[in-house]
Amino acid sequence: MSSFFTDTILERGKKYFEQNRVFSINQKDDKTYTGIVLGSEAYHTKITLDEHYNVMSATCDCPYAKDGHHCKHEAALYFAIEERLPKDEQQYIDINALLKRVRARSRSSYMLKREFNEEFKKYLKNIIQLNKQGNFHISNYQQIIEEFLSSNYPKDYRHEILNIMFQGYCKLLTNEHNKELTVQWLKENMKYQRYENAFSHIMSVVYLLDVEDQIAIIKEMLLNKRNPALLNTYFKIINDHHLDIKK
Repeated sequence: MSSFFTDTILERGKKYFEQNRVFSINQKDDKTYTGIVLGSEAYHTKITLDEHYNVMSATCDCPYAKDGHHCKHEAALYFAIEERLPKDEQQYIDINALLKRVRARSRSSYMLKREFNEEFKKYLKNIIQLNKQGNFHISNYQQIIEEFLSSNYPKDYRHEILNIMFQGYCKLLTNEHNKELTVQWLKENMKYQRYENAFSHIMSVVYLLDVEDQIAIIKEMLLNKRNPALLNTYFKIINDHHLDIKK
């Protein structure tokens, strides 16, 4: 999807989706979906996906789309479709359902942490193997992190779980496509507080990207929040790579 919509349109579309502005989603066939998105008016949108659920075409009757652009209403519909897409059980784990199951059978916080860790590490081992075979879609793992950051997992153990999650993420950055999707994902989401709360873990991923992408992500973060620690990180990357700060 990142190559179909611009960063700005993706951001606006996601905001519309999160504001519950997408209604009346219908699946016309295996690949085509329609919906109504509430903007200044109610706009009719349509999206066609390929077999990998990438956007092939999109239309909307808003003025911006009629001028030949892809609009935030189309992007909002895609986010709503994405939420409904079937999940490959090998590639996706319902983190909230896992937490609920483990809580039901755990008698203490220690048991909860241990069993949750064991279950998640089994999943992680499987997807790392799938990734080596070229059969893993990293967007599944991004969604799992998103769901965990939005969950009510006990705060005492969140740091440890996040550490396991992002160590696993680092092992998935074995090809340029996964790196490209990671850059897009972080640029879209680092403005949200739940991601800021995982900053140190996320930076372990950022440091594995190309330096140009590291700078782009951190600049995006700085546009949303003037954080001194983040600014120091930015200058450290500049200095470590002997870059001209004026450029």
